[in-house]
Amino acid sequence: MVTGSIWGCHRSPERRENGFVENWHTTGNKVEITALAHNETVLILDETKRAGGTDKERAQVVLDISFNLAENVEKDRLTNVGSVRGWRFYFLSTSNYSLDQLADKGGIEIDDAERGRFVDIPNPSAGHGIYENLHKFPNGQKFTNSLKIRCRKYCGAVGEELVRRLVEERHRGPAELKEFLKHERGVYLKAIDGKAQAESLTPLKRASERSATVFAAGSLAIRYKIFPWDRDELLQAILSCQLDGLRSAKAKHLEIDASVSGLRRKLIAYFRDQRRQLLDLDQSKPRLGKHQFGSVPGYIARSKAKNGST
Repeated sequence: MVTGSIWGCHRSPERRENGFVENWHTTGNKVEITALAHNETVLILDETKRAGGTDKERAQVVLDISFNLAENVEKDRLTNVGSVRGWRFYFLSTSNYSLDQLADKGGIEIDDAERGRFVDIPNPSAGHGIYENLHKFPNGQKFTNSLKIRCRKYCGAVGEELVRRLVEERHRGPAELKEFLKHERGVYLKAIDGKAQAESLTPLKRASERSATVFAAGSLAIRYKIFPWDRDELLQAILSCQLDGLRSAKAKHLEIDASVSGLRRKLIAYFRDQRRQLLDLDQSKPRLGKHQFGSVPGYIARSKAKNGST
């Protein structure tokens, strides 16, 4: 809601409760209409658990919609009366599960193409999640309630002012504006590459490029005195988002590798312990129709001058 308040708030009372936020209770066709309505602002979809009735359906809907939104154009259908329409924005989502967890629960394979379009940003592992500072409120609930009230009351001014100043500077000196944004993107890309290399992390190029653009836009808003933040604080905040996602992914891969290695060790130990009971295929071949599967714990044979068991 805080992010969406930069650009506006729903007008109808039943939707105003969530500010500028939409939800995952939608379809591929419907979300395109929603995307067109949010063109040049931001699209925020709340709670992936509303995307489907089953784990598999939920995972498929989230993957399909996030992939389509990243393409920035609606599908070209036979029913279209004109050229396909498009949008430009970044979209955000909230979810109790990461993209990999959603895919695992739904039994769906994903690769870096999906991960680069729908980047996970986990909550900080220490402290109080996103609420590191309650700003003198007694608890997170009261802080949340206050933020929601303010997001509905004060909204839309920041985005409009940024666009106004951006257009004004573009008319006055487009070359200088482009050079500033290019420089700021370069600062972020250099910083993320250095941080990632120091921790043996491998950032996806698409994700780094998007984060670099976010930093450049934020730096511009700071230069316009729209944002009161310090530029280095902004850089560290965006870096922490991407780095936390990379660390989380690395930890999961290490956990999987450790699990596979552990299973392999158990399997080898099992065959070693059962070796005397294994059936030697070089000495006695199982007879078709007579041999029963499971009659021995395993088989051993000589293959390419090496002893092996299965």
